[in-house]
Amino acid sequence: MAKLLHAQRREYKATQRRLQTSRARLQREQARAQRHLQALERALNELGRPETLVIEVEWRRKAVGKLLGNIFGVMCPTVFGCRTADEPTRVRR
Repeated sequence: MAKLLHAQRREYKATQRRLQTSRARLQREQARAQRHLQALERALNELGRPETLVIEVEWRRKAVGKLLGNIFGVMCPTVFGCRTADEPTRVRR
């Protein structure tokens, strides 16, 4: 890192701190969602539901995960490797 002014260093550190807290929050939310999904799957299996219902729940879980990925990609594009905010929604032609 080149020689920065005090205000530039302060802004850089604040940006890094915000990114770190948002990454930690996202990781906690993902872990919590995963635990909830596993508990739901265990409950469905204990109830003795047919296998097709478990497959349906699995499909919905994947769809929700994809939707959450799109939402976070739009909210924090640079965290997820995109260069601009509209890149995740851009359609290739």
